[in-house]
Amino acid sequence: MFSVFQRAYSNCIDLKKHSRLVEVNEKTVMHFVVNAFCRDVVARVFRAQINAKGSQWTYAFIDGFMTFLTNYVEPELSQELFRAYQKLALSFGGSLTPITILNSQDVVKVCNKTFVRMQDSLDDGQLLKCLKLTVNEGIARSPNLNGPLKGELNEISILAFAKRVIVPSDSNPFRSIVLNG
Repeated sequence: MFSVFQRAYSNCIDLKKHSRLVEVNEKTVMHFVVNAFCRDVVARVFRAQINAKGSQWTYAFIDGFMTFLTNYVEPELSQELFRAYQKLALSFGGSLTPITILNSQDVVKVCNKTFVRMQDSLDDGQLLKCLKLTVNEGIARSPNLNGPLKGELNEISILAFAKRVIVPSDSNPFRSIVLNG
């Protein structure tokens, strides 16, 4: 009898491994939105790190950047984005798409508030130090990264990222919509 349960459990594990279902929570919504906002800048500014470590490095960077945003720029960012997502999920149900999320006025409004606040604070050298520290900690915490390029981004590269990420771009319509708010 136990073998029946063991097979059922094994089948569920196999199904989960091959499933495209993802738990949607505050962190996954925030990661999706922040990734859409800044991934192109991350790819340009940190090309060497990404080439050496792969997409896991980008994920770790964005995770650190998300921590920076909630700790130093907009503490309610993840909750506000999740509320906007929940509202969309109730309205659109199964037809909710990534484009629908990014085109949502609620999502754009939350992002505009956050990134305009970040833009207004960039002249504060202390905030840039916090950005550098928080992102480096995010990269260092990543269990999938190791070796010489694991952490310690310098102030020059962090400043380059911070200045580029607050500029509208034709190659990133979402960022342009948010910043032109």
